[in-house]
Amino acid sequence: MSFNPPSDLESLESYLQTLLYDLSVQPSDAIFRKTLEKNVPKSFEGLINGEPKDYDSLLKLTLMQRHTFTSLVILKQEFAVIPKDTEGKTGTVFHGWDLSAVQNGKVVKARARCVFEIGWHKGHRVVESGNCIPARETTEKGEEAEEDRGEGRRTGMSAEEAAEKLYEERMEDEYAKREGGA
Repeated sequence: MSFNPPSDLESLESYLQTLLYDLSVQPSDAIFRKTLEKNVPKSFEGLINGEPKDYDSLLKLTLMQRHTFTSLVILKQEFAVIPKDTEGKTGTVFHGWDLSAVQNGKVVKARARCVFEIGWHKGHRVVESGNCIPARETTEKGEEAEEDRGEGRRTGMSAEEAAEKLYEERMEDEYAKREGGA
């Protein structure tokens, strides 16, 4: 497949980076709600830490996180993109990020690894589905925070290893589809 994105369309990586910033980092709940309504359809289906999430539960969870964690700072981000069309409008995007925030007066660090399916709806991109595996939160000194939200203890692998495995599976599926195998 030849990939020729239109010059006026931002990359899938840039789209997702801006979207996640507006949903998670910037402080305005009005911007958060407007961004969510425009970019996440009511038909959204996803998994966060192995638990199914629809639009309403995603809204509730994200609002809770926005009010629990303050002074959120993105420490590191990484992306891998598999476009699904020649214009780069849609695709599968792996996103990993390391964050720092304040929770209950203490600085904590968190890591999440996600795979998103980006679709096209009514003339713009939307997040159709997502699968996120948050890793354990640690304090500024590297100690484990009180609540473990990671997959590590339940699966015997770290959240990062689980996300990498999920990403590799998605990549294999995508390559199989492109070669006519699946």
